[in-house]
Amino acid sequence: MRRSYSTVQNWWPGDEDGKGGIYNSQTKRGDCRVPDPRSSWTQVETGSAVTWKYPSCVLRGDDSVGEFYSTLSPMAASRPTPAPR
Repeated sequence: MRRSYSTVQNWWPGDEDGKGGIYNSQTKRGDCRVPDPRSSWTQVETGSAVTWKYPSCVLRGDDSVGEFYSTLSPMAASRPTPAPR
């Protein structure tokens, strides 16, 4: 049995001073109970001021596999840094 989850998320990073951006907290859970299961998460993130991820997978079935893939878009990394005042 294979279970897959994928998403592309585009969040607001905040104004040019970095204020007001979205804080993105994600929890994902997988529970592999049957023989030979595979649980897979794939994500692409862009924008958010801060992103926290807490994925987990309970591997109960024989030969269980849990996979997590996540990338941060270069757009998020290129957000202007506020000038010191």
